[in-house]
Amino acid sequence: MASFNPDTPLDALELSYISEQLGPYDWRKLGLYLGITETRLANWERQYMMNIEQAASQMLYTWHNNQHPSQERKLLIEALEKTKLRSLGEKVRMGECRRTVPPGMRPIPPEPFNNHQHPTPPAQRYEPIAHLPQQPDILPMRIPQQTSYEITEIKLRDVSNKLGSEWRMVGTFLGFNNSQIEVMQEEHRVVKECIFQMLLQWRNTNGVQATKTKLKKALQRSQREDLVDFIDEADD
Repeated sequence: MASFNPDTPLDALELSYISEQLGPYDWRKLGLYLGITETRLANWERQYMMNIEQAASQMLYTWHNNQHPSQERKLLIEALEKTKLRSLGEKVRMGECRRTVPPGMRPIPPEPFNNHQHPTPPAQRYEPIAHLPQQPDILPMRIPQQTSYEITEIKLRDVSNKLGSEWRMVGTFLGFNNSQIEVMQEEHRVVKECIFQMLLQWRNTNGVQATKTKLKKALQRSQREDLVDFIDEADD
């Protein structure tokens, strides 16, 4: 059996399969490793009414459309491994996410849909290869590096996943009052997402003043000394 060529471009069915495998926290962390901003991820989550599979699908298609075909598989595998989804990354590496496409056809990427009008995602559609318009060369998307913040969004996401019931105390020591915390809880019903948004708001509001030292002090005062050293660890 011939080995799978790792330079083979990703196709729509592979991306669809991958999006089905992503959990409610995995897809956002994967998006961050792919260079997608938290703002765009949050917008897609709202747009698709918390339908994680469709939000993840839109994220992957958007990223895919801005990558060079010969490099995108390698970049996606690296991001999956950093997200601790190594088995899925290995499937992508071996081409095991590919599905059967009708002869002479190619999959059409899904369009955004309204959950109120369509309770289930639309079925995969295909179009004849012969009728495809000529596609221009796609250049890799240049992702600006965030240099203005000492703490990355990935680190904040990891911290939010590790915090428990003491998260409100952490928020208090970071400068939020009880009313602000209650408003965030109303806006973000999923606790881990609420914690992340709180940490993100603290960082973005305080800018360069949102230092690792201040976050570590808040964790210590909240009896989470076990996370202090974690703040200084490199992002996986």
